[in-house]
Amino acid sequence: MREGSAVVKVGDHYESSRTGSPVLSAFWGAIVALVLAYGLSYFLTRFGVANITSPGSTPDHGPATLARAGMNLCAVQHTVLSASGTMRDALGSSVKVQAGILLPLTLWAIIPVIALIVGGYAAGKIRAGSNRWLAILPAVIGGILYAGILALVSGLFKCHIDPTSLPSIKAWEFNPPDVAFKPAAASVFSSAALFGAVFSAIGAHIAVRGTSATRYPSKWWACGKSVVVVVLVMQLLMAGAVEVWLMSDVRSDKVAGSVETHMVKMMPTITGVAYTVMNGSTLSAGIESKMGSAGVNKPFTANANLYTGVKKTDRGTTTQTTIPHAWVGALIVCLGALISGALAVRWGSRDGSVPTGARIAFIHTVYLTALIYLCSISLRVSESLASTHISVSMDIGWLLAASFLGVFISAFIGAFIMHRLYVIRRGGFPAL
Repeated sequence: MREGSAVVKVGDHYESSRTGSPVLSAFWGAIVALVLAYGLSYFLTRFGVANITSPGSTPDHGPATLARAGMNLCAVQHTVLSASGTMRDALGSSVKVQAGILLPLTLWAIIPVIALIVGGYAAGKIRAGSNRWLAILPAVIGGILYAGILALVSGLFKCHIDPTSLPSIKAWEFNPPDVAFKPAAASVFSSAALFGAVFSAIGAHIAVRGTSATRYPSKWWACGKSVVVVVLVMQLLMAGAVEVWLMSDVRSDKVAGSVETHMVKMMPTITGVAYTVMNGSTLSAGIESKMGSAGVNKPFTANANLYTGVKKTDRGTTTQTTIPHAWVGALIVCLGALISGALAVRWGSRDGSVPTGARIAFIHTVYLTALIYLCSISLRVSESLASTHISVSMDIGWLLAASFLGVFISAFIGAFIMHRLYVIRRGGFPAL
């Protein structure tokens, strides 16, 4: 067999199909994704549309906008933005300051998502004659290469951050210091690699779908698709409910238009937090400060768990409440898993209900872990004599193990029901 070709069985005979180099495929996918992602970020930043680090402003052409576009591209992929320098305090003295900011996931994460899917598609087309995994793997490597290149050049993206880019917690404002920030290279690589691997793989799968070498879908792909489709539909329904709540007459006199707009942009974080809480994770928010040699002061902390209740401490006063009808959240998760199990069987996972349920539970847990990572927000500022840390994060607890078990059982039931439907009909499964 010639180098760069693949032998594929079609019917009762074999065909040879030329394929491109996997190295070329990976590099081409990375370059396409980088150019498209940065180009979209620059275009939108130029008109003040996706300028999440300085919302509402419209930069002019030039180096400042080039740097701002790169910082925005890194920030929308949930990258830590760090700063170190000197600034003037309230008394006019020069003080050294270090800071780190982690912005929430916003709707503008669609920029790298689109770019990476297109890049993965371009990489997959080069390898379309090979089997599925030999076509998708170079695209995934290309997605990681995309992250590596972005991390290498991230030091060029130095800008100031507007305080309005961060939400407030209990009337406490995130107020970043007036120094230039830049994306932290290690954070850029880890976050962009997550985006790159996932969405490049999706693009490559689209490119090779239906070819003779990939005519039959992977069982893992069928289960993954069923989980993502169901969970995204559930989160879209949550987003719609939040929109209705914001637009209702009850809220119209309490919520300013700018706040509504900010919440809409943060909808991926809002719905992500809601879905992980339904699966047993704990939402933790807090403010810590330290002045000189004094101990750490925590004026505000809150821990909210749908099933164990809410505990809040505000300036020394602690309150604890339970959330009524919490079982509805567990019911929704189990119903979604049941539908995922049925869809997975319909889409090609037909090696048994137990393996299908196990794959769905595993993929669902990985999805939850990614949401927990992507839905955190923090600001840490350290000066010579003082430091402040404000954060919102999701904590993994034992209830996530219960979520895994519940999803497995529900997905198993859904898969078993779908299997039995086709057995009873005696017509077998429909053609894929």
